[in-house]
Parts: sequence; structure tokens; C-alpha cells
Amino acid sequence: MQESNSPEVKEANLPVISLRRIFPDSRFAHCEDIKFTDLEADSRKVQPGQLFICLEGQQVDGHVFAKQSVERGACGLLVEHILPEISAPQCVVDNTRLCYGLLCQELFDQPASKLKIAGITGTNGKTTTVYIVQQLLTMLGEQCGFLGTIQNSDGLHTFPAAMTTPAAYELARWMRKMVDQKTSFLAMEVSSHALDQQRLAGVELSVGVIMNITHDHLDYHGDYTSYLVTKSRIQDLVSSIGLLLVNLDDAGCRQCLNLPKDHARVKCFGTSQGAEFRFELIDSKLSGTAFSLTIQGRSYNYFIPLIGKHNVYNTVAALAILHSWSFDLEELQKYTTQLCPAPGRLEKVEAGQPFTVLIDYAHTPDAIDHILTALRPLTVNRLICVLGAGGDRDRGKRTKMGSAGQLADILIITSDNPRSEDPQVIMDEIAAGCAPDKNIIVKIQDRREAIRQACKIAQVGDIVVIAGKGHESTQTIGNTVLQFNDRNVILDVLSL
Repeated sequence: MQESNSPEVKEANLPVISLRRIFPDSRFAHCEDIKFTDLEADSRKVQPGQLFICLEGQQVDGHVFAKQSVERGACGLLVEHILPEISAPQCVVDNTRLCYGLLCQELFDQPASKLKIAGITGTNGKTTTVYIVQQLLTMLGEQCGFLGTIQNSDGLHTFPAAMTTPAAYELARWMRKMVDQKTSFLAMEVSSHALDQQRLAGVELSVGVIMNITHDHLDYHGDYTSYLVTKSRIQDLVSSIGLLLVNLDDAGCRQCLNLPKDHARVKCFGTSQGAEFRFELIDSKLSGTAFSLTIQGRSYNYFIPLIGKHNVYNTVAALAILHSWSFDLEELQKYTTQLCPAPGRLEKVEAGQPFTVLIDYAHTPDAIDHILTALRPLTVNRLICVLGAGGDRDRGKRTKMGSAGQLADILIITSDNPRSEDPQVIMDEIAAGCAPDKNIIVKIQDRREAIRQACKIAQVGDIVVIAGKGHESTQTIGNTVLQFNDRNVILDVLSL
């Protein structure tokens, strides 16, 4: 069994898999069939009797490590081309990534087919939408698992998450545990990396959601068009009788609507005419947001104790998911009032201070724009924002983040996770997007000191937003990973 940060699934439950049965049209070398009870895609972890999957990645080609895996006892290889120098059994397929996902689902007895699954993708809003779906279903008395950036849950037990969307083996493992726990529903974040790497191969979604598509991860995807096309691939995962939900107000989502569609039924949400799930803001305060939702000519009024219009989009997407699962929108009115924010998403930090302090995971230009736009009309005095940008990641968004940050009266530019880059260079690139003399712009490299200064200058009626890291508990500087949590730092600062 592979190592895991998820609940254990007993090895004895794993069936014997025949590649000839699963892939009857594939070619075989040095054998007529390959049978196995477990598989591995990391040659360093191969155990005797496992099938080794040769995955071709951006930087590493698993075919290079095939010999090493055989030496460690692999019973055979799943490859995209025959390796003539290796005499071990080989099964040749067109796409090992696709087949890896299919085999993982087969290995755990097709758990995805036994769950109602909502997959949410988008540059922003995935985590909150998943949390809202899970909370509402729990209040309705249903058992809902979730997989995402912060935590994973089988419906009963929760564990810290290692990545936004688990790799194919871990994904199937989680789904198997959900089925074993009699969990019926799953809400999961679907990252662009997961879509590109086909981690969800073999998984059918009853609902797929595209929240928005803006500037992010271009260091991985190369350009915006590639990023958009990758995000749109979630439609390929939606079942033939499933539903694809798209944010009609978002320009990137509208571009997705122009791309070829397979069999997914498409419905839209937003404020625009033509949206099947159309909402209007009624009132917005620091205590929460009121809105109306109209579907098929009938309107419903909701209140959520969450701040900002962007959280209305998240909530409407969640309501649309539940509506597609035949839950009553009228009954849900009493439950939305009890929602809690996802950790680190416009989360209030209270220590008796006479001003408001919020932490948020916003780390893209669009997310910064959304939270500051939401808070601007709610600010009695000044809006103060602390933000940075990650090192060794998409540099193209840094100036745009600086520009978006100028919606605040005072912008403090600091470090996020600089990694191997010079923090000063990152801050200078963010500052390059700021118009001169428009606001007060301060650069403080030490993130703890930046937070301290923001709280020190804050006055009655101010709102202080610490953006970029949200729930994260570490900061990476060079090769060193430090314990660092914005919330804890704020509490320390406010206690002085």
C-alpha cells in the first residue's frame, strides 16, 4: 500500500486486477497479461508485486525509472512505449495518466460510482463553496465528504490536506473510505493541475462548477489560453445526465461557454440576464450579506454571515448544486444563516481591538480586487491591506496584485512565501503595479513586522486585511520552512 495522510483501507480488501481485462485493446510485451493487487507511480516506493506506472511529467519521465522499479520487485510496467532494454512484463497504452486514474478506481471497487460528486474549479472560491456545500448538507442531516486545499474528510473524520486535489490513488482511496463510512455526497475542489494531470480519470461528476477564470498558475500552464482550456476540461468529467454550472458574470467563464461542449447540461449563475440561478444583492454589512435568488420565476431571500459579493457567488453555486440534488431551496433559507467561513477566508480575528482585522487567502489579482471591493463600502475610516506574492511562482501577476491592492487607503507590501527568490525583488515587482502618489505604499520585508505595523497604525473604524496566506501555518524562506500563521501573529501583536 502507498503511504497516505488519509484513513487506512485494508490491503486485504484490494482485488486482483487483470490489465488484459481492463484494457483489452492494449499491447503486451514479455507476457500475455499482468495481474496485480496494488500499484505505484513513484519508483522509490515500489514494493514487490506492485504494478509500476510510468507517468510522463513536466520535469520527470517515469519511463526512465522503470528499471529501478523492476529491481525493487515490480510485477510489471504500464508504459506508453515498449522499453526494449527491460525484459519485465509490459502493458502499452496511449496515456498512462488516464489509465492510472482508471486503475485506481478499479483497485478500490469503483467508489466514485457510489457517490454523488460535485467538483468545483475556478481561480477563486473553490474552498468556500466546498465548505458551504458540506455545511448545508450536514445541517440537512446528510453525510458529506469533502476534499480541498485545507482539509479532507470522509464524512466522519477530517485530516489535513496535502494538496488541493489528491493524486489519483489517494483520491480513489478517500472515495473508498467515504463509501465504507456510508457517506453519500462528496464536494471537492478540482485544481487546474489536477485537470491537466488527469487525476480524476475514472470519476464522473453529477455536478461540475466553474466559479471564475482569472490570472493564476501561468508559471505552470504557460499562458492564459492554456489555463482557460484546462479549466474547461471539467466538463469532460460531468456525467451524461449531470449538470455543468458556469458563472455567467465572469469573462473567463463566458469564454468557456464558447468552447465545444460534450454531454453536460449547462446552466449559469450570476447577476446577468439569462442566468438560470440569478441573484441580486439586498444588503451588505460586516455582519453578513443578504441577497435574493430567482430560479424558474420564483424568488428566495437568503442571509449569510459571510462578507462580500464574492461570497454570494460561492453560496449561489452551492445552492445550485443542492438544488440539482433535489434539495428544497426554501428549506435552505434557514440554514444559510448558520454558515461559517472557511478557515482563513475573510476570517475575523478578535482580541478586543477597536478596529476590524480580517485574514484572507487571496493571492491573485482578482481575489484581492474582490475582497477590497467588498470591504470598501463597509469601511467607516480607512482600509489597510497587507499583501505579498509567492516566490518561484507566476511572476506575471505581481504588478496586477499591486494595482488591485491600491483599492486600500494604505497598502503594505511584504513577503508571502519567497522561497528561493529575493523577497525585495518580489516586493519591487508588486510595487511596480502601483500608481505613484495614489495611496500610501509601504514596503516591509518581514511579514511579522508588516502585520505589527498595520495593527499599530489602525484606528477606530479602520479595517485591516492581511492577505495571501489565510489558513497556512508555515512560511518558506529559501530552503527553510518556518512556523508562521497570520492569525497567531495578529493575536500576538494585539496582545502587546
